[in-house]
Amino acid sequence: MNLKQHLLTVALAAAVAGSASAAPNVTYIAGSTAFRSAANAAIVAYATNNGGQLLAIDNATIGSAGNMLVTYVASGTTNYIDVHWTGSEGGIQSCAGPANGAANAATTSFFPTNASGWTNAPLSSSAANVSHTATLAFSDTFQSTSIFNGKVGAVTYGALTGWDGGDGLVGVVSFTWAGSKGFPTNANITAQVANQLLAGGNIPLTLVTGNSADSTNSVYLLGRNGDSGTRLTTLAEMAYGVRTPVTQYAVATNYTGGGNTTATLVGTTTTNTLILYPTETINGISSQTPGNSGYSSGGTLCGFLTNSYAKGSALTVAGSAARSTGTNFLVGYAGVSDANGKTNGGLVELAYNGVTFSTNAVAQGQYTFWGYEHLYVSPNATAADSTLAAGLGNNILNSTTATLNPNVSYNDMQCGRNGDGQVVYSNY
Repeated sequence: MNLKQHLLTVALAAAVAGSASAAPNVTYIAGSTAFRSAANAAIVAYATNNGGQLLAIDNATIGSAGNMLVTYVASGTTNYIDVHWTGSEGGIQSCAGPANGAANAATTSFFPTNASGWTNAPLSSSAANVSHTATLAFSDTFQSTSIFNGKVGAVTYGALTGWDGGDGLVGVVSFTWAGSKGFPTNANITAQVANQLLAGGNIPLTLVTGNSADSTNSVYLLGRNGDSGTRLTTLAEMAYGVRTPVTQYAVATNYTGGGNTTATLVGTTTTNTLILYPTETINGISSQTPGNSGYSSGGTLCGFLTNSYAKGSALTVAGSAARSTGTNFLVGYAGVSDANGKTNGGLVELAYNGVTFSTNAVAQGQYTFWGYEHLYVSPNATAADSTLAAGLGNNILNSTTATLNPNVSYNDMQCGRNGDGQVVYSNY
């Protein structure tokens, strides 16, 4: 062997040794709860297709998990994907802000990488006790809609780049208005009626049924907090104004908390007390007035829509008088995936602007209560994070609607829009 060959052999051996001993990369993913079912499935599929496995999860059903830890293998190194679904706004804030460990960095709680547990024995979400910024974020909205776009207070949030170098579109996430148990199944909510409901918090049922006999029955609004992309999409679609305050209620049975603390609200089969949702601070932003905050996840909100509610004067509504002596119902907005999970419990999905939800109605432009799902990459991401984002983004983008259902494949869309809540146009 000559000297040149010898040196080449040594260099190759060193490269192999270096690769084998490379420190594992941990990619921290936060963001949309409405899209978590599709995202979780894609992450687990990516892991298993790349020599990895699911290590820990906080729910026996993968699509409902809020925290998850998986491994995958790249260049001979076992890496980690650590997931905590925070809501779209929380994901953008953490991903676009200062790097982990820097002043004002927005951290969220992830599983430690030595966590263990399987889908048949899920860990408690309280085991997610590692604070870290997100390096990737799924969002139901464009960053331009987010409050975390430029300088907020003393913190400057950088421009996020999509996994594809553009807006990072991976699919379309579908939303619905939904009523509580016993809600008339022929109900339809229009954008104009939704504006009244968002502003005032309650309306007569006749506005959503068109039945004069329902004029003595009432509807009260449940909604999401400022961390939610579902909230931003809803306010944009209804042309209400994404920063305009709303009036939303909380089911107050067994309520604890208040002031600036996170509300703990537990429903029962029948409940007779509602309160304006307490003021709280989310992502460092105060909701400022009672009623302007809401639930932290669509699944939690939809759970309250499986309850029946007291009639007439038996209903106590703190902060305002009960509208009537008739039957009382709740209505809320949520991702269709969250709503579908509660229909067996009595939740009723409503038509929107006269159109019943279907993936075909979304794809053809008839049903417009939807938003693009984005996968964003932090300016602080490593090369391994960006490579992973490209793999995940490409896989989801090329998934079929049947796989993403009730969300819609981007490639199946025969319509589009130029921004959140913008006019839907035809691609034909």
